[in-house]
Formats: sequence, C-alpha cells, structure tokens
Amino acid sequence: MRLLSDIQRGVLYTAPMIVLLVVAVRYWAQRKKALAIGCALTGALARPVLLHIAEPTISGCQEPVNLTIVNAVSMSALQLLLVAYLGTEASWSNWRVDIGLGSVAGVSMAIAQGIAWRETPAVTIALFGIAMALGGAAAFVGIRELKKRTLLLALAGAAMLTTVVTFALSAVSGLGSP
Repeated sequence: MRLLSDIQRGVLYTAPMIVLLVVAVRYWAQRKKALAIGCALTGALARPVLLHIAEPTISGCQEPVNLTIVNAVSMSALQLLLVAYLGTEASWSNWRVDIGLGSVAGVSMAIAQGIAWRETPAVTIALFGIAMALGGAAAFVGIRELKKRTLLLALAGAAMLTTVVTFALSAVSGLGSP
C-alpha cells in the first residue's frame, strides 16, 4: 500500500515537470527558445515547490528548506540543459548518448539530494541513485521520441513516462527504506 501512495505522490509532484519538459523540448526543436526556456523553468520549479507545500498535508513531513533549494536549483539547471540537448538533432545527440547522459544526470540528482538528506541510510541513497540512473536513461530516450509526435500524443506519452519512471523510482528506492 505504501508503494501505491509513493507512486501517487510521485506522479503528482513529477507530472508538471515532465509534461512541461516535453513541451519545452518541442518548442526548442521549433526554434521557439524563449517559450522553451519558460516552460522548462516553470516545470523545474513546480516539483520542489509542490513537494514543499503539499507534503506536510499529505504525509505530515516537512521537507527541509535546504533540500527544496537544492532541488529547485539542480532541476532548473538540468531542465535547461535537457531542453537544449533533447531539442537538438545532431549526430552527437542520439538515443545511445541519451542512455549515458540520462544515467549520469540521474546519479547526479541522487547525489545532490543525498547530500541534502540528513540521517538517511547510505543504502537508501545508493538504491535511489540506481533508480535515478535507470529513470534518467528512460526519460531521455522517451522524451526524444515524444518530441516527434503530435502535441496530444506527446502529452499522453509524457504522462505515461512519468508514471512508469515514478513507479521504478518508488519501487527501487523503497527497498532501502526502514
């Protein structure tokens, strides 16, 4: 039951970020860079702000402000880099590179968050890093493919991608929880 609750919360917090990232990548590919940057930053900031505001009501736990700030800054930087990378078609920008970069991005996010987490067992952070690496790779490849679809199909795909990646993150990181 806890896994289902984690997935529901994960989708609530992550969906705006992923959906707006897909829209931003499509705008970047269409050379509408200002709109792409606006969507990317809005999506990046939505997740940590929603998490900080809603989590006390949902679970009774308040995320530390330093973790909210780490998430906001790291997500914003990552989103902008992702939009530029995934919105560009070039020989160096392909699904093989997506897997490597997505894994590195996921592990980097896990490390940044792990530094901000106090009193979290190292095994939990390590498992979260593995889950983030797998989720990052899947997200990069998925978003690259979604930018080529119609807007409606891209949005539906973004929602599905969010659910699948959130399930994987919740399942794997939950293995190390007490």
